[in-house]
Amino acid sequence: MNTVKKKDTELLIKLIEERDRYLSENPHLRSYQAEINKILDEVGDDPVLRTLTLIDMMSETITEDLAPELLKLNKLLDQATEPDERSTSTNIKYKKTSH
Repeated sequence: MNTVKKKDTELLIKLIEERDRYLSENPHLRSYQAEINKILDEVGDDPVLRTLTLIDMMSETITEDLAPELLKLNKLLDQATEPDERSTSTNIKYKKTSH
């Protein structure tokens, strides 16, 4: 095994051990990890496809879980500001600052 591959393998083993420790401290996340493993097993061993799959999964999570929360936050911010200072996600007004 060449040096680069050996270092990659050692790093991978270390990262898996770290993940497993994290999951043992946060057992409520094990089902999510099992789902991730299942999806990645279906993708295969190609690192590019695996990375793209993970990016897609993270993007989907952000869209589904975070976007509604950001909309709620935007509504709260709108309620907390003066009517002439209000902004929406489609009409944000920026104040110029002098340096």
